[in-house]
Amino acid sequence: MATILVFESYGVQKHWKTVEAVHNHVLRFLKYTEPDRNSDTTIRFVPHTDLDFTTILHQNQVGGLQVQAKDGTWIDINPKPSHFIFMAGDMMKVWSNDRIRACYHQVKFSGDGERYSMGMFTFTDGEIEVPQEFVDEEHPLLYNYPFDSRKYIQFYVTADEAKKTKNPIKAFFGV
Repeated sequence: MATILVFESYGVQKHWKTVEAVHNHVLRFLKYTEPDRNSDTTIRFVPHTDLDFTTILHQNQVGGLQVQAKDGTWIDINPKPSHFIFMAGDMMKVWSNDRIRACYHQVKFSGDGERYSMGMFTFTDGEIEVPQEFVDEEHPLLYNYPFDSRKYIQFYVTADEAKKTKNPIKAFFGV
């Protein structure tokens, strides 16, 4: 439901059914154990963007999620227990022709106890295209299309090139 609101806000709701038809959802429960007290490591999950289209997260009171602002600073996300966090992933960035940024985030140990979170990850299973509404003189097409997220994920986890570049999206999909 949150994704259709994004489509509506950009005036591309007519494309919703096409994209929704190739969506698959993965619900995952994540447990981050308390780090060793002798360790100086506080990062529990390295900075990254999600490979999916969208992610919806819910976390327990331990918290630890941080998102990176445009200026490079890290911002703690401390939602109320009834709140969920909606994040755009790599596929939404590609689909929107970079109009929507994928959320660069990390998990940092921020207190006593174990951290639990639940994430619903939405992946596209099949080819999707950048809507023509996102391509104009000011915003030329940045990605080859149609694009298939399964091939991107395979590239991301297996190709040396993906591990060496700061922008695996451009390395795989770039025009």
